[in-house]
Amino acid sequence: MSIKRCWPLAAGLAMVALGASLPARADTVADFYKGKRVTIVVGFGAGGGYGLYVQAIGPFLTKYVPGNPDIVPQFMPGAGSLKAANYVYNSAPKDGTYLAVTAPTLVVQQVTAPRGMKLDHRKVQYIGRMNQMNTVFMVNAGHGIEKMADARMKQVIFASTGKGDQSYMYPMMANRLVGTKFKIVLGYQGSKDMQMAMERNEVQGRGGAWASWKSSFAQQLESKSLIPLFQVGLAKAEDLPSIPLLRDLVENTEDRAAVEFLSAGAEIGRTIWAGPAVPRDRVAALRAAFDRAMKDPGMIASAKKRKMDLEYLSGEKVEVVVGRTLAVTPKQVTRANELIK
Repeated sequence: MSIKRCWPLAAGLAMVALGASLPARADTVADFYKGKRVTIVVGFGAGGGYGLYVQAIGPFLTKYVPGNPDIVPQFMPGAGSLKAANYVYNSAPKDGTYLAVTAPTLVVQQVTAPRGMKLDHRKVQYIGRMNQMNTVFMVNAGHGIEKMADARMKQVIFASTGKGDQSYMYPMMANRLVGTKFKIVLGYQGSKDMQMAMERNEVQGRGGAWASWKSSFAQQLESKSLIPLFQVGLAKAEDLPSIPLLRDLVENTEDRAAVEFLSAGAEIGRTIWAGPAVPRDRVAALRAAFDRAMKDPGMIASAKKRKMDLEYLSGEKVEVVVGRTLAVTPKQVTRANELIK
């Protein structure tokens, strides 16, 4: 038999072998996850927006991950979610049973304030983004603070989880660039803890994701007992057209570029991720399950009922955003650090 006659037969056999191997790989992932529990470590306290999103998507991930493992949140607040990030990256099991949702500002912090950070976001394997995160800073009504011009004249006390978090970084930038008089109190454990501080009048305001404000405080927003002062992101939220972006309040071109870099977390948003050592076939299965979960009519209906925005971005595209964010120049890093310290 000639070589030409053998080639079609060999190619056919190879295709059969390849076709047989693909279900085997899927079966391997399903066999691994069957009967197991997948823990999503949330870098903030229970009751906040991060936890609500994880709790909402959990049942749908269970539905689509091969083997249908239980999906449960574990709350691990501390250092603006850095504690949780370090844990999942370094100490948690590296087999795909531990994932994380942490503050997107940690990506920026990797180059601006890496002390204590024991992970490299370039090596993280992103599963997918649940929603983007324009941060909106609110104040309680009754303090004579209704717009940014008022905050230039009077001190406003904001709650914050820590210096690595947006609840600290953005008001500090506003103080340096816009002339506001924000006083920042550190040490709160998450958005729920900060909100309780507002209700006790320990502080007058705090920052939080716009999606979380809408889902958890719709009545207060409608009654105007909560007043939005400014927002941080790369573009205004569609339903906040009259609330200024911090970037747009900055006149100096170089400073505006630094603010844009520090605002990149809005695009990264609430993203589920896995550590670099998790096997690639399991990451691929988790990504596929995430894609299907975010498009599931039940998930969409649940999010609508809870007034939660779903702004899907694939894990692969999140990696691109993170890579672009970390491709920052030393000059920009220096200026960014000057603005937030």
